[in-house]
Amino acid sequence: MQLFALPFAGGDAWCYRELSSSLSDEVRLLTSELPGRGRRSDEPLLTDLRRAVDDVLPEIARRNESPFAILGHSMGALIAFELVRRLQASGLNLPSRLFVSGRCAPGLDRDKVRWNLPNDQFATILRALGCSDDVLNSDELMEIFEPILRADFRLVDEYVYRPGRALDVPITVMVGDRDDVSENEARQWQLQTSHPIEVVWFSGGHFFLSECAAEVSTFIATRLAFGSPPLSDTHLREDRDE
Repeated sequence: MQLFALPFAGGDAWCYRELSSSLSDEVRLLTSELPGRGRRSDEPLLTDLRRAVDDVLPEIARRNESPFAILGHSMGALIAFELVRRLQASGLNLPSRLFVSGRCAPGLDRDKVRWNLPNDQFATILRALGCSDDVLNSDELMEIFEPILRADFRLVDEYVYRPGRALDVPITVMVGDRDDVSENEARQWQLQTSHPIEVVWFSGGHFFLSECAAEVSTFIATRLAFGSPPLSDTHLREDRDE
């Protein structure tokens, strides 16, 4: 089983390394690398989500003859969603499952414009999401990462959701219990698929995928091995406080 992973803001080909190292041998994780970072650092950054889908689509279409699933975290969840939409509209093979995490459902407009905030306010947002102070306090590192992060934030901030046909793909929604994605915002993903969704809560903040990588990878491998989830929510942690 191939698991194609779409990067979160600021992410490169190694952004899911903790998750990759914990996956079983039966799942091969392939992380897409967008222009402007890593081995593609000499290419112009993208600020439009549909152009990001254009960039990723050929790679997925070329490799999707074998069974595959798609994972996207935060920004990557939106790219993954629009990518599966494009696959479906084009009549190409669809993934067995779409895993989205750290992201409210498409169409829930939070009126956030963050990409062009002053440096201090932008740093506050990054810190709240879990960005390391070692990065934020380093002029050298911020000179590298800030343009990438601002471009990625712009890609998300200026994304316009357009209603369309529901996906014929099961969706598993993964959320950290200390992230700012609410229960209702997670459940709204149901509008995007003809299959019953599953909402799964993990212990952690926005980057819970790294915080509890072994637990997440075990869960993903189980879902890929055994197919459709139960209709009830899964709580991989202690019950939340009401």
